[in-house]
Amino acid sequence: HMPIRNLIFMTSPFDFSETGLYGPLLDEKYFNLDKAVDTFGNIPPEMIDFGNKMLKPITNFVGPYVALVDRSENERFVESWRLVQKWVGDGIPFPGESYRQWIRDFYQNNKLVKGELVIRGQKVDLANIKANVLNISG
Repeated sequence: HMPIRNLIFMTSPFDFSETGLYGPLLDEKYFNLDKAVDTFGNIPPEMIDFGNKMLKPITNFVGPYVALVDRSENERFVESWRLVQKWVGDGIPFPGESYRQWIRDFYQNNKLVKGELVIRGQKVDLANIKANVLNISG
């Protein structure tokens, strides 16, 4: 194995104790994870997209169309807007068991920071990261 020199994360949380509005949406008290996965199998991209958009509903549901109307005379913008909307709306299903593990281990139990996360039979210890880390969030 070659050593990893640099790690760059884009909006990837490590500590899931403060997840903003995702916390209540994915809390076991309100969200029956097993029922969702057992019902859908793979989680439909529309479900994930809707959940993300509900974090800022006006901005996410109305904002793109306001921008389109404001710049509708700019053909290049309109074409770019159309392509971006197609790309954003072209999600793929999230594999059900991966989704179950992701939500339970990270959002509901915060196993990464607690040192309880196990991948392929090996405990993940953040202290073992020897690479430079850049985490971009905002």
